[in-house]
This record gives sequence, structure tokens and C-alpha cells, in this order.
Amino acid sequence: MSQLLISHCSAPENEGRQDHPLFQDVVLSRVDSHRPSLVVHLESQCPLECDHTEHWSIRSTKFLYHWRYWIYTGTLVRPGTAETRNIVLKINTGEHVKALTHEADVYENCAKDLQGTVIPVCFGLFHTVTLENCVITCLVTEYCGENLDANELSDLEIDFGWNLLRQVDLLHRHGLRHKDLSVSNILSNNGTPFLIDLEKAEEHTCERALRIKEGCVRPMSEDFDCREMYMLVVELCRIWDNETVVDLKNGLLIDMDRLMVTPPEEIVKMVERAFPGQTISIERAREIYSTRRKLQWSPKMGDCQPGPRIV
Repeated sequence: MSQLLISHCSAPENEGRQDHPLFQDVVLSRVDSHRPSLVVHLESQCPLECDHTEHWSIRSTKFLYHWRYWIYTGTLVRPGTAETRNIVLKINTGEHVKALTHEADVYENCAKDLQGTVIPVCFGLFHTVTLENCVITCLVTEYCGENLDANELSDLEIDFGWNLLRQVDLLHRHGLRHKDLSVSNILSNNGTPFLIDLEKAEEHTCERALRIKEGCVRPMSEDFDCREMYMLVVELCRIWDNETVVDLKNGLLIDMDRLMVTPPEEIVKMVERAFPGQTISIERAREIYSTRRKLQWSPKMGDCQPGPRIV
């Protein structure tokens, strides 16, 4: 069984030492491992070169933040190579072990082929029980970019938003959905989005029926047929035309949320129901129908008509 040695360090600022999971040296066993052992030396410890020749080692570890987990960054060094990898340690002290174990399973079994392109590379999950009966679990993944400089998805640059849609589509094509797509769970690696925090990810058969095109009329959710992707496009804000009314030239405004799937004959009836005594010709209804469905081709994501997905 591979092991991960974490040497204790000083507690982060404003955190009590006894509450800090790395207050003392701990040795963690790797869960279901066939990989080499790992040895972690936190920054305040072991300034000399590691003498564990069979081990990988993680050095220059830096505390980032603590919320549900203790998050650190560090540098992974492997024997026999000069290559180093920047990594992230996600440490849990007992209350969220099941979620972290599920996340590791998603990384290593469900989405292994997406590591390094859509999600970070995962180096394994480690755990132990200390003498004080504190359960410590640690997920080690590659560092894949900076947190987004945005409060909401609607704040993202439009090009980054398109790249994010492509990444989520790749996840869906792989049979998974994230289930927690928020600004805090997306990183930017030189403009390439990476999805993190896969605790809620689950199997998903994507049945999306519509292509996504910039500036097209926003379809109904049931017509789009993929809730996660639909809400992502909506929250990005500048992908679809979110207008829900249309001017019928004679001053009438009518709710047109379902216009893309409403034939001309039904448009005539909608006007009559919404505005008693008013009417439009079938020719005008056909013109409205044709105009709203005849969308310019977008080289980014394709036409927004029912058909094969192209994202």
C-alpha cells in the first residue's frame, strides 16, 4: 500500500494549532493504489533533500484557504526525472469523507480520460486515523490554473464562456454531469477552463436535442432537453437572445417564449387569444415564423435547430 507522509507545519494565520489537520506528522495510506509512495514535506519542515529514493515527494507546500476542506498547493518531485508538477492538496478531517471519496472515484474511474484536458490530473486519495482518532483524507490533484476573476457566470468573457460550454459538453459526452457549475468550481489555465470539485458529479446520458448558437432565440428547457447545459447557457447571458416578446409591427406585443416551435397557424391563434379583437394574417405569421427561425450560421457552435450536436 502506497503512503503519503505529511510533516506538520505551523497553523495558518487566524487558525488554532489544535484545529489544524497538519498540527502533527501523519502518514496516510493510498486508497486502492498501484502507484509509487508519496512523501510530503510542508514548507517549514525538511529543508534538506528527501532521502526516500522510492518515494515521490511534495515540497514547498503553501496553505491557500479553509472552508469545507483544507487546501494547499505544492510541488511534486519524482525520482529519476527533473520534471516537477504543481499540485493541490485537498484535505478533509472527517465530516466530508464520503464526498471526497466519491470525487476521487470520479477522477480515477469515471472521467480518467478527461484528466489533463477537462479536469485536473489526479495522483490519488490518501487517508489515515491519528492517535486522537481524527480521520484525515487527502486528495492530490495537479494545479490547473487560477480562480476566476468573476462573481457570477454572467461576468465571464464571452470567449471563455464558449470554451466552458465545450468543456461541459465533453464531460456530458463522456457520460457525466457536474451538478455544481459555479464560478468557484471553474479554473482558468491561460484561458482554458478546467472543472474542479467533482463531489456531486454523477452518471448522465445527455439527450440534448438543440445545437447552441450565439444570438438565437432562447428555446424552452423541455425542447432543449439537457437541464445542466441549458442553465449554463442561460447563466452565461450573452449566448442566446433572451427576449420573450416580439413586435408584430402593428404595436402588439405577445409572449413568444415558444416561438421557435410554434407554427404560423398557432401564432395567429396566440394573437387572437392574447388580444381579443386583434388579428394578423397568416402571411404575417409565416413571416414572423420564418424570420425567427432563419438564424445566421455561427462558426463557434453551429445552428440552433433540432439535429445532431456539434459542440
